[in-house]
Amino acid sequence: MDLPVYSTKLDKVNLIANYLMSESEPRWLFLVGAGGDGKSMATGEAIKIWRRSLGEDDKDDLNDSKISVLPCYPDGNAVYKAMLIKRGSSNVKTIVHVLTWGPEWEFMALEWGAKVVRFERGTEPRDSY
Repeated sequence: MDLPVYSTKLDKVNLIANYLMSESEPRWLFLVGAGGDGKSMATGEAIKIWRRSLGEDDKDDLNDSKISVLPCYPDGNAVYKAMLIKRGSSNVKTIVHVLTWGPEWEFMALEWGAKVVRFERGTEPRDSY
């Protein structure tokens, strides 16, 4: 399976924000890459963008939000998993951060119809992050 590669902050954040806000995107997004490549940063920024698009501010309290975060726990090779749903929708969006790509993840991605991309550190200067 060939994975598209994202290496700039803007591309990473836009990918996830578009995934979250689209009703037609698959329900699963696998972000593959080693630590320090921007998976957590881009996920957090994309959630903020999604909330702003719904008229919410940058407050940290998601309890009073139009977006619900469903509880989930890291397991095995997935160090982070976010399950989000817009109130009033039945479309749960699940983002999984995967450290190493292998046959078991490829099987799951194909079985679940997931969108899979690889994040790599970019060559941008550090202060542009």
